[in-house]
Amino acid sequence: MAKRCFVIMPFSATTPEHTAAYWDKFFLRFVKPLVEGLGYGCSRSKAEPSNIIKDILKELCDADLVLAVLTDYNANVWYELGIRHALRRGTIMMIEEGQELPFDISLYGVIKYENTIVGAADFKEELRSFVRRIEVEKPADSAVSEFLGVPSYKEHEYPPSIPKPPDKKPKLDLKFKKIKEIVSGGERWYIVKIFIEGEKEALDKIKEVEYKLHPTFKRQFIKSNDRKSCFSRTIRIWGSFTVRAKVLIQGDQRDETIELARLISFKNEKGKRSNAALRHRRPS
Repeated sequence: MAKRCFVIMPFSATTPEHTAAYWDKFFLRFVKPLVEGLGYGCSRSKAEPSNIIKDILKELCDADLVLAVLTDYNANVWYELGIRHALRRGTIMMIEEGQELPFDISLYGVIKYENTIVGAADFKEELRSFVRRIEVEKPADSAVSEFLGVPSYKEHEYPPSIPKPPDKKPKLDLKFKKIKEIVSGGERWYIVKIFIEGEKEALDKIKEVEYKLHPTFKRQFIKSNDRKSCFSRTIRIWGSFTVRAKVLIQGDQRDETIELARLISFKNEKGKRSNAALRHRRPS
């Protein structure tokens, strides 16, 4: 795939001399031929309000090289420059001779140009030098990229210093909390309190929680429609057992059934740990 350069620059009048027509000619006759001469495809944003922001953001993220024309201090150009600096390296700044730059960005190198035949020749050589340095050394091109460790190419989906935002689609994350087994004196009844925890947004989607107990027990099903942030239920049954939670989800996860099966351990009469998966005799 051919290397691409995206130019962020004004496309409407910025001064009486620098009209929309001036900027069109500046791009087509001055910038584009020089960039293409270095082996890059060259494009700029189009003055179409419908998708302009979306398209610009995509270009700022995907372009191998961004050339920022800071002449006349256009607000949109500076805004787009900041976005690019936060996304990835590979940005070259340029400004017309005679215009001043803020100290913050002047430390990282800016090409000053004259829009003349001689100026174009000088600009091309300086641009070539900047591009080669970017391709070989991949230097930090702003205080932002240097501080955040932004990669010089699309090495990571997000810079290491910036946490990836969570998935917008809520995912149910239920788990059994530590289960306590209590043996009531002499009756050999096991009272188990089970907690199901999760994020409130996920728990709100719970339609029904159904516990399926061992088929030998008298009460085989215990159901609840509890929607509290922490669902709890106390079960008083005989002997060893397994508990299976079947969660039915509403909304966009209606057809998804999440089953949680956990083995509950308890102390038998000899004080040893027994596994609920093993068969035990029902206490007499």
